[in-house]
Amino acid sequence: MNYNLFMSKTKIVEQMDALSNRIIQINIIESDIKYLADAKAEYFQNIVSKSNFLHRCYIAFMKSFVIEVHKCLNPREHYNIISLYSLLIKNYHDIEWKHDTQLAYLKQKERDIIKLTKSDQFIRLKDTRNKYYAHDDRDKHTFNTAVSRNSYWDFSKTLKDTYNDLSLRLNGSQFFFDTDLLRGVLLKMNLYHKIEDYVFEEYKKTSNIGRLSEVLDIIRGKIN
Repeated sequence: MNYNLFMSKTKIVEQMDALSNRIIQINIIESDIKYLADAKAEYFQNIVSKSNFLHRCYIAFMKSFVIEVHKCLNPREHYNIISLYSLLIKNYHDIEWKHDTQLAYLKQKERDIIKLTKSDQFIRLKDTRNKYYAHDDRDKHTFNTAVSRNSYWDFSKTLKDTYNDLSLRLNGSQFFFDTDLLRGVLLKMNLYHKIEDYVFEEYKKTSNIGRLSEVLDIIRGKIN
């Protein structure tokens, strides 16, 4: 294997690893946003809607989501998908493909991603990143940055589908993007809220609440 070919294959692995790590983060952030914004969930009324901290988390998650998606799709960013397709196309004949892959297919997928980066939705996402999150431009209010959350999820789905398509062709396997870490935390917070309400309601009736007094001490921080 000549040096240039070795470096190209190394760069492909590096690009795929960087992309998978970024998409994992995007998927986690997307899941967190969905659970925080689920106004129909019981925990939303009891916990999220009353918490300034969780509101700040929501804003921070939205900011992170926009920035990470932008890193994956903007051709000026390192490890973006367009540069990955260009690398695969350039080294097409030297790659040991695990599944039948036509050069024309890769070129079409590259064009599809380029088209996506020129869409109104991505331009608005990019302006949101550039004018609000990464910088604080004084003319930011002149830009239309309105993007629905569903459009954000479309970007996320495209990234996951694109990565898994390439992973199957290059490695013969795909990644299972699935997480609901925050949901479990919010559900437990809601259960704590219910327990707290129940204990205090019982305490209002009588100070002799039996072993519930131990729970009350935990709530008050008297028991570690």
